[in-house]
Amino acid sequence: QAGASLVQLYTSFAFQGPALIPRLKAELAAALREAGFSRVEDAVGTAAMRFAGQ
Repeated sequence: QAGASLVQLYTSFAFQGPALIPRLKAELAAALREAGFSRVEDAVGTAAMRFAGQ
């Protein structure tokens, strides 16, 4: 909902290697289900106003 930058993802990949990918997919799927979303596209931008301070 708040998003992760490409730099954050690249840094994680650099330290954790290819093993990061399956874990990232599993954790993302679990977080989406927990928040009531079925697709990443449904979650994109939903918290923008909160993070913008409004």
